[in-house]
Amino acid sequence: MQIAIRQTDGGLLAEKASELIHEAIADALDDVLEACLGQSRELCPIEEGTLADSGFTELDREELKGQVGYGTPYAVYQHQTVGLHHKDGKTDHWLEKTVYEHAEEYGESIAKAVRGRTGG
Repeated sequence: MQIAIRQTDGGLLAEKASELIHEAIADALDDVLEACLGQSRELCPIEEGTLADSGFTELDREELKGQVGYGTPYAVYQHQTVGLHHKDGKTDHWLEKTVYEHAEEYGESIAKAVRGRTGG
């Protein structure tokens, strides 16, 4: 048995579905980036708060690419240098550790958003 589906709308249905999925991913990615920033701040070293306050997110909704970062001149040094003394459970590699710890959660969040937007 064969089933053939012929799209008679000139591809508009597929285009609309693609747009819905793209929007859902972009919205979810924005939420994931903000969650990652908040979660990473919990591990970010704090002396005066400047480093934690410099955290930012950027999202290219068209390319579906995003980043979380910290913008002080010493952020990379603090992040990458193992062995610095940090207080109260703060640590080096705080952003990297956050991503690894929550990666599955982030993926599930994006998938859930797509399912919710597409009725799946």
